[in-house]
Amino acid sequence: MQKTRFALIGCGAVSENFYLPVLAARKDCVITHLVDKDIQRAAVLEKKHRLNSVVLSDYHELRGDIDYAIIALPHFLHLDAIEHLYKNNVSVVCEKPITISFKEAERVKELALSNRNWKFHAAFVRDFFPQNQFICEAVKTGSYGKLLSADIEEGFRYDWPAQSDFFFTKKGSGGGVLIDTGSHVFSTLLSLVKGYDMRSLQYRDDENGGVEAECELQMSLNGIGMHVKLSRLGPLKNRLSIEFEKAKMVLQLNKAQGIIAEHGAAEKEIPFVPKLLTRCFDEMLTHFLTLEPISEQYTNELTRSIEVMRIISNCYKNREKLSKPYLGLL
Repeated sequence: MQKTRFALIGCGAVSENFYLPVLAARKDCVITHLVDKDIQRAAVLEKKHRLNSVVLSDYHELRGDIDYAIIALPHFLHLDAIEHLYKNNVSVVCEKPITISFKEAERVKELALSNRNWKFHAAFVRDFFPQNQFICEAVKTGSYGKLLSADIEEGFRYDWPAQSDFFFTKKGSGGGVLIDTGSHVFSTLLSLVKGYDMRSLQYRDDENGGVEAECELQMSLNGIGMHVKLSRLGPLKNRLSIEFEKAKMVLQLNKAQGIIAEHGAAEKEIPFVPKLLTRCFDEMLTHFLTLEPISEQYTNELTRSIEVMRIISNCYKNREKLSKPYLGLL
C-alpha cells in the first residue's frame, strides 16, 4: 500500500500532542518531514517517535516530494506557507485560524478553486466531536423543526502550552480570543445554516492596545439570532444552547454531555458516545484524505472556512469597547 507522505510544519503543542501521535500510528501515512524554526525541538520529536524523517528549520525548503503538509505555525505565517505549498502542488491541512484576515482568506479560496488537483482543508476538529455531529444531524433532518436561535459561551483560564509568544501579539496571531477560540465557534455556527447572510452585528471586546482576552457579540445569520461570549480569563458556562421550533438543546462544549427538552416533555439526557480527542483528529484526517476536491462537500467546507474569517474581520472592523468596571480599580 502506498502511504500518503506528510510534512508537519510547526512542532508546537498541537503537533506534539495530536498530529504526531495520530499520524505515527496510522498505517496509511508517513511523516517524511518535520519543520520548525527551533530545529533542535523538531529533532527531539523526530527521535521520540522514531520517524526517520527529514528535519528542517524552514518550510521554504519543502518541495513536491510530499503529498500533504500540516500547517501549525504562528498565524501570520499561514498564507505564505500556503502559497509556497500551492506552488509545489502539496495539499494543505491548516490549523485555525487559516489566515489573519478575510482578504488573506479570499486568496486561499482563489488558490483552491484554481487547481482542483490541490486540496486545502481547515482543521476544524470540532466537526468530529459527538455533540457537534449530533446537532448538525438534527438540523439536517429537521427532526425538531426550524432552527430559531443559538447561544454559545466558552471561557477558561488560558493555559495552552504554547511554545512561543505569538498568541499574545497582534502581528503574530491577528488578534486574541476571537480569532483563536472564535474560529472554532463560528465554524460550528456556520455548519448549522445554509448561506451566510450576516446582519445586525454588534461586537465588543476588552482590547486595549494588545489582544482581546474577552469578547461578546450578537448577530443575525440567515435570520437566526446568535449570541457568542468568549473569555481567556476564567470559566464561562461552556455550553451551546440551541432553540428549535419543537425543542431546546443544551450541549456541553468540551465533553460529550447534553440535554434535550421537547416542548411539552421533560428534559432527557442525550446518549453520546465519548471520543478521545486524538480519535477526533484521526477521523478528521481520514475525512480530508478521502474527500474529493470536485465534490460539493469539499466546496462547502472550503467556503465555510473563508466565511469564518469574514465574520472575524467584520467583528474587528466594528469593534466597540467591552465595559469592564473593575479596570478603574487597578
